[in-house]
Amino acid sequence: MIRNYLTKFISSQKFDFSKIGTYLLTVGEGAVDLVVTLITLIMVERFLGQQGLGIFSYLLSTFFIVGYLAEMGISRFVERNIAINTGNGKVQADIVSDAFQAVLYVSFACMAIFLVLSGYYASHTQIEERIVAYLIIGLTIPFRNFNGLKLALMLGTGRHDRVAKLKTQKRLIVLASIYFLLIMKIPASWLVSGFLISELYMMIQLWNQADLPKTRSAFADLNRLGNTLKSALRYLFTDDALDVLLYMDFLVLGLFVSSWDLGIYAEASIIARFFLLIPVSVKPIFRQQYCASAARGDGVRNAAVFHKTTMIMFFLHAVLGLYFLLYFSDVVNFFFQTIGKEELMSFQIFRVIFPGLLFFSAVTAQESIYEAEGRVPALQNLVIIITLMNVVLNFYLVPFAGFFGAATATTVSMFIYFLLFGRGLNTVYRVNKLLYLCVGCAVYLTYIFEKWMGGGFIVTFWMAPVMLFALFYFMDFFKFEDRLKI
Repeated sequence: MIRNYLTKFISSQKFDFSKIGTYLLTVGEGAVDLVVTLITLIMVERFLGQQGLGIFSYLLSTFFIVGYLAEMGISRFVERNIAINTGNGKVQADIVSDAFQAVLYVSFACMAIFLVLSGYYASHTQIEERIVAYLIIGLTIPFRNFNGLKLALMLGTGRHDRVAKLKTQKRLIVLASIYFLLIMKIPASWLVSGFLISELYMMIQLWNQADLPKTRSAFADLNRLGNTLKSALRYLFTDDALDVLLYMDFLVLGLFVSSWDLGIYAEASIIARFFLLIPVSVKPIFRQQYCASAARGDGVRNAAVFHKTTMIMFFLHAVLGLYFLLYFSDVVNFFFQTIGKEELMSFQIFRVIFPGLLFFSAVTAQESIYEAEGRVPALQNLVIIITLMNVVLNFYLVPFAGFFGAATATTVSMFIYFLLFGRGLNTVYRVNKLLYLCVGCAVYLTYIFEKWMGGGFIVTFWMAPVMLFALFYFMDFFKFEDRLKI
């Protein structure tokens, strides 16, 4: 199938979007966004080095976190409620009208605050970014929110394929824009223009795709605004919200370390983010599986799938983690241009992040079980707790420990997320945390043994998974059936 698509592409010299909707529904938009982000960061490092990567990483985290919070869950609120009220045109019109009013006020309020405080932000960081970057981010927020509202409306009315095509085009525009700016040797602070360009492109593409109310309607009956925001906030921190956690370390580090140091941290963080490709790719598959089984009342099947896949994800990432640790020099030099102590520092940062990442990657793909069980508020509370914990730990550790403090805050937050995952669910969905901690120690012992033994690439490459499998097997890690007693 892939060969056929490649053949058609080469022969026609025209990208075939006909299957893009199915593809995104299969692997998840989160995976595609993650890949685009990783490619972008790698491009920036290749052109601008560690200092440029540090500046761009900080601005990227600022753009993502501010954009996510400025949306306030309105798009998700519109998408789900439009779909629920299919066939009821009056209710749908009221939902769109209320959402439009909320987006208008929230977007321009956030933009105004951001623009007014841009000088303050620029003077309180250590990364030598320019005020123009904040001005660009502030101007991008309204376009991002209004485009998000239109896309949510289209999704709610079932136009998934069209939305998938538009989002794919938007990602390609981001990549192309930033690549063009890099070729033009534009300073790192100006690279965020790529996001503004992509949103302007989306605005043009969406011009006649979804109709929104007249602007004057947003000034009538302002009492609706509070109720709309209250309803929309219930959807905040319910979908891909942990991305905020993964960007928070960049944001806090920029206040205390230089752009070069932040670039070193970004290199290790990029390597760590490769561990999330598999979990975010399989999330849609798990969502479909869990929701379908829950609708049939087959909780036993869901529990079996939950424990089996969590076990497999943990073992798989343990093997990948060992490979990354054992061959970190080859991995980091494949993606980046490291010099001298940069490689060693990146390795030390990755080694701190890895333990939390190992446990986190085992369960983050299973978040859909909360939706299937009708316990989304429990997941939302968990995400809020972990995010706040991460913020507090970052501000506490970074001032005196630098990027090692940020790495510690990230790994601790991920580990606590693993420990708390399953709260609010039936006990049958709770994994044996003590057993996972024990096999986690086995991963560490395997790494120590492999380093001590040496033996070269050929020996260590096949021995790592064999040793891990043997240790996990004798610790009864693979006997998940014993944990399915309801």
